Amino acid sequence: MTLLAVVVILIGVLYDKVPSSFVPEEDQGYYIVSLSLPDAASMNRTTKTVKSFAEKLQALPGSENIMAISGNDMLGGGAKSSAGTMFVRLKSWSERTTPDMQIGAEMSRTRMLGSELPEATVIAMNPPSLPGLGMVGGFSMQLEDRGGGSLTQLESVSQKFIEAARKRPEIGQISSSFKENTPGYEFEVDREKTEAMGVSVDDVFTALQVFLGGSEVNDFNKFGRTYKVIVQAETPFRSDVAALRYFYVKGSDNTMIPLNTLLTPKKVTAPTTIKRFNGFKAVQLNGSPESGYSSGQALTALGEVAKETLPSGYTYDWFGQSREEKQSGNRTPIVFGLAIVLPFCAWRRSMKAGACRSQCCWACR
Repeated sequence: MTLLAVVVILIGVLYDKVPSSFVPEEDQGYYIVSLSLPDAASMNRTTKTVKSFAEKLQALPGSENIMAISGNDMLGGGAKSSAGTMFVRLKSWSERTTPDMQIGAEMSRTRMLGSELPEATVIAMNPPSLPGLGMVGGFSMQLEDRGGGSLTQLESVSQKFIEAARKRPEIGQISSSFKENTPGYEFEVDREKTEAMGVSVDDVFTALQVFLGGSEVNDFNKFGRTYKVIVQAETPFRSDVAALRYFYVKGSDNTMIPLNTLLTPKKVTAPTTIKRFNGFKAVQLNGSPESGYSSGQALTALGEVAKETLPSGYTYDWFGQSREEKQSGNRTPIVFGLAIVLPFCAWRRSMKAGACRSQCCWACR
């Protein structure tokens, strides 16, 4: 009993002194690279940059295979012509025995190569230790706009938060792919002219969706695989607004009317994707703790930064693995308590089964 009391006291001291963490990052044999070019960069430019950078990564001593995907935004989620994602598979653990061949060193070399790439921003990330809890390791949080402000204000708040977080020693890296000023086009429909020519406004919007955005018709099975049938204009006709003259809608008298006579393109700036979390507009932030700090210390630091920088109407919430860490942190004393009580009750039950059933706690029963 004396030894048990000493162990319990030491556990309490360690619980108070040792920084908290959820699941430590592991060398899972691969890591993820997110590459971002300036907003509205073409897919051809992105593909060329991703391919060139993948060749540089292939030359690293620990790299074995690289799968590169152009047009995919790993951090922001969804398709984006100016973003690319690479999955770098490392050599077998038996071939990476020295410290300079471990995943941390490989990711550091990747970041150094990315700093030499003037046309893009490169972020190397470890995959999550628990599959299914987020897309990348480290911490993930959502900045929510609960006051109904504009997207410009949301971006300004997120950038101020990131700048303040980077000054904290607990934060190694933190970033967001949200940008409100991505160049684009907005098509204004001349509704009076459309109705006068006997064309439904719904048909105009449907034509834009089909020709420019694509529309899935159906699926068919062949050779043991399922293929999707998607109707969409060819790439050369989707890269210039002047190509609207090649797209037609049918009028009430069965005449084909070009879309450029009904639409007026207008240059605007807007975000590529708008994310919502808990029903509110939100910006996702990803990052990792600085070397020597735990994930619990990083989350605590981010909470303090949020209290100092977020204005009224804005708040934050945890996402993915960080959410699980916060929710499970309050249950740690319960888990440790049960870890002590249950084995003791089991031992008592084995010694005096009859007496134990009446004397011990409900867990023994």
